[in-house]
Amino acid sequence: MSKAMSEVRSLTPKGPGLVSEGTLLAELTGLSDQIADRAYQLFEARGRARGRELDDWLRAESELLRPVPVDVAESADVLRLRAEVPGFMPEDLRIEVGRRRVVISGRSSIDGQNQQGVGSPVVERRRICRIIELPVDVRVGASKAWLQDGVLELTLPRSLTIQRREVQPL
Repeated sequence: MSKAMSEVRSLTPKGPGLVSEGTLLAELTGLSDQIADRAYQLFEARGRARGRELDDWLRAESELLRPVPVDVAESADVLRLRAEVPGFMPEDLRIEVGRRRVVISGRSSIDGQNQQGVGSPVVERRRICRIIELPVDVRVGASKAWLQDGVLELTLPRSLTIQRREVQPL
């Protein structure tokens, strides 16, 4: 973990794991492979009929991933990102903050009994993955994250460098 990432503070005893940029790439590649495998299984179950590949992919995603509603609010000096991640503990989450992107990844399991209270325990696996493209550059090392009541909040200070663009004459 980079020095910038280790400086990120959290309001929870053990905050969500912030990792340096590029760390989650292998994990996301593996997740993409799992979705592709499931989409192919759905394609085969439909008799290999062409024309609904996107439907198969989206169904596979919905079976393997939980949706993560995200809200980004922007002010003059900071971006505030709120993501709903109910059922996840801070140690279940990994957040990658880049200059113009945030990746939220999480995996958890909940053990319990089935509704009749008999038989083997039911294990519910939860997996999330959300990539959020940011509208402005942020200062990665000054970012803060915390999780409270199933809501992940990130404070992402805007970058101090102002990018100037040359205006081309018409």
